[in-house]
Amino acid sequence: MAGLAIFIFACLAGFFPFSIRFRSKIFIQTMIVIVLFIVSSINYSNQCKFREMYMDDLHDSMSIVCEGDIYKIENSDHGVRMYLNDCAVKLKDGKASLCNNIMIYSDQGAYSVKNRLKVYGKVKLFKEAANEGEFDLKKFYQSQKIDFAISAAEIKEYNTDDFLDEVCRKLYAFRDKFKASIYDITDERTAGVLNSMIVGDKSLLDTEIKELYQNSGISHILAISGLHVSMIGMTLYKLLRKRGTSFLAGMAVTTIILFSYSFMTGNSVSTQRAVYMCICFMLAAVIGRKTDMLTSLAFTAIIILMGNPFLLYYSGFVFSFAAIVSIAIVVPAFSPEKNDEHDVKEANIKNHKNKICNKLLSTLWSTAGIQVAMLPIVAFYFYEIPLYSLFINLIVLPLVPFVFAFSILAGVTGLISIFGGKVIVFPAKIIIDLYEIVCEAVEKIPYNQLIVGKPNAAKILYFYLILGIMLCIIKLIKKNVLLRVIKTVVCIFLTMLLCYNGKEKFEIDILDVGQGDGTFIQYADGTAVFIDGGSTSKDKIGKYTIIPFLKSKGISEISYWFVSHADEDHINGLYELMEAGYKIDNLAVSQSAAKCDKKTAEITELARKLNINIIKLSEGDKIRITDEDRIECLYPYKNTVSDNRNDICLTLKVVSGSFSAIFAGDIPTETEQVILANSNIGKTNLFKVNHHGSKGSNSKEWLSTIKPDISVISCALKNNYGHPADEALLRLENCKTRIFYTMYSGQISIIKDDKENLIINKFLENESAAVR
Repeated sequence: MAGLAIFIFACLAGFFPFSIRFRSKIFIQTMIVIVLFIVSSINYSNQCKFREMYMDDLHDSMSIVCEGDIYKIENSDHGVRMYLNDCAVKLKDGKASLCNNIMIYSDQGAYSVKNRLKVYGKVKLFKEAANEGEFDLKKFYQSQKIDFAISAAEIKEYNTDDFLDEVCRKLYAFRDKFKASIYDITDERTAGVLNSMIVGDKSLLDTEIKELYQNSGISHILAISGLHVSMIGMTLYKLLRKRGTSFLAGMAVTTIILFSYSFMTGNSVSTQRAVYMCICFMLAAVIGRKTDMLTSLAFTAIIILMGNPFLLYYSGFVFSFAAIVSIAIVVPAFSPEKNDEHDVKEANIKNHKNKICNKLLSTLWSTAGIQVAMLPIVAFYFYEIPLYSLFINLIVLPLVPFVFAFSILAGVTGLISIFGGKVIVFPAKIIIDLYEIVCEAVEKIPYNQLIVGKPNAAKILYFYLILGIMLCIIKLIKKNVLLRVIKTVVCIFLTMLLCYNGKEKFEIDILDVGQGDGTFIQYADGTAVFIDGGSTSKDKIGKYTIIPFLKSKGISEISYWFVSHADEDHINGLYELMEAGYKIDNLAVSQSAAKCDKKTAEITELARKLNINIIKLSEGDKIRITDEDRIECLYPYKNTVSDNRNDICLTLKVVSGSFSAIFAGDIPTETEQVILANSNIGKTNLFKVNHHGSKGSNSKEWLSTIKPDISVISCALKNNYGHPADEALLRLENCKTRIFYTMYSGQISIIKDDKENLIINKFLENESAAVR
């Protein structure tokens, strides 16, 4: 409240130097802003309290009964997903409460939108991200007011007789017929793309195509394009006006059609934004006023956020609105050049080709302006920049209207004549095939994806501050040649700014990989090291956890990847990275395992095929990073042989100045005794607890020798091995070490500052559970 009061007084204080008339206008505008700020803050606070009211009583797998109206249905190979609004829940103890939207998982038959369901089932809470870079499923769904899901055991459906509900059912039925028509008239791969673009259905979109478009920077065309919704709306409105329809009637007809299309396509944020902005334009015409893009956008944002303030955390909302801001502010500065009009007139007299070149150049700079303005947002959500997306979009974007038009016409025609639909859709298929060819060609060019990491708030602020200053300078430039040079320098400089990550600090990140191990180490000189990387409780741990983590840190290359042993919970993520082509310079394995373990031999053979250097380590070997930084191998010895992988685990001591850490994989107590008898380990600062906290490891003698200040246990909250064992925890507690658990705290980060102090960060804050 103090901050709000200061804000109000600061606004009021700014009016006194101005004239009365001007001061009055500014006063009214500012008071509107203040009122909206207060109302939206209260609205956000109330909605947060409303969510907490029932979420505090929910937990995974509890029995629950809910009611709600279906507003969206998605079919997949695994069953049906239905989304309910206007919901109420009844808990097992009989407590009832209204709630936000709910997702229903069911393998039962077909249902209709706008029907009301009564669902009996078990609660499924969405998982939040446990590591940097990991996709946050909980935040994603909460941004759309979907707080939890229910796995349905029994469903009762009630049909409503409301006229509007019946209209919605017919619209949805037409949508399903249109989708089926698209699949009838073209191949499945093309149909997946077209249905995604036209009706917003991504359920059957080919995964390879989705990733290809994303890597090439054109994934935005797979969403319902707000630009083309606007084009349809404004074209229809102007057509109606030319036919003599009144302003009000034209607006009414266009609005009904736009809202119908928005409902059919799932009411995506970009579609809602386009619809409301069209309404603003038409409303201005009805009342005889003019509107501008930013005013319409601000009005649209207020309407949408009042309904759901959590959309601020949704990437789709941010991208959609940021793109329009870029078009309104950046494009005018980047696109037209000072003498363009004169140049074009001269070109018409001298050579018509110059006019075409001028138009292409203007398009190039307009696209470049949007791309540059969006760079921090792309980096924030995806941690990398598609470097050549500017040129790909120059090919892709002009053709999208043709894809849109041919697809709609072909889909409707296909409802009457499949042959006719096939003929009409052919140009759209050719363009989609062209997109794929272009994207695949660009993907082979070096540095197609520039990994820049997730920018922090300060970097984003600097970026837009510099961009703003540059835009002001561009407006003052008179000469076109100098103007083009300045714009080119702006694009290059701002891209380099995003790539710069500043001075590194020594850091160890023990990831939450569930039941498994995965540790990232970065030295102050930038050398990146990884130890293990696998899980038996999380699917595709490499693709969904390790790679996003590395990209979020701005790591495009791993200098040394150490494998303690070749159990799945230590290496399956590494396999995924190698198959994905992630750059790894050196793969370090136990020399003993390389000789007597088939699985280790397989992974080293794969590494050789990928031109990764193989390092075979045994006791006494050292990998020196700098004069003060090194990694020492404590075990196994050169002559150690065993059929049990745990007995020949690579045991490492990571050293950075006065700091040291021990990583010993899954070694048992017997191996610990062997190491203690033959090595002078000494005290250590950090200990990654052996074998996930097994009772057959972490002996009293081992712990009393290494005397760790910090101990981290990596395991899943629910596992079949009893990890961590009570016996091991008791021994750890007795040695007075601070214990952290990835299963409670997520990723554990240990950072060494300039004064050699250790800073411990937990990705998930759960102090009472994480520290013992």
